[in-house]
Amino acid sequence: MKKIKTKNWQGNEDIKKILLNRKIVGVRYMDKNEVEGLGWYKQAIVLILDNGVRIFPMSDNEGNNAGSLATTDKRLKTIPAARDFEGVVF
Repeated sequence: MKKIKTKNWQGNEDIKKILLNRKIVGVRYMDKNEVEGLGWYKQAIVLILDNGVRIFPMSDNEGNNAGSLATTDKRLKTIPAARDFEGVVF
């Protein structure tokens, strides 16, 4: 896998407070109301943390649509954004 240069977020206390040492307690695709509320056409995966925070990928910083998640797992390299409310249930 190619290395990608990113900004060092270690100094951002807000991000650390939200994510550090949290546990993922739920995983699902967005429902139709969530997608329509954002004005999107695709359903993103939603990660639900133990503190109630929900995290989901976006296609860009402006939130123009759902995004996919890349993984390092050989069985599933990409967790796709769903289209047309495919009814994927976890």
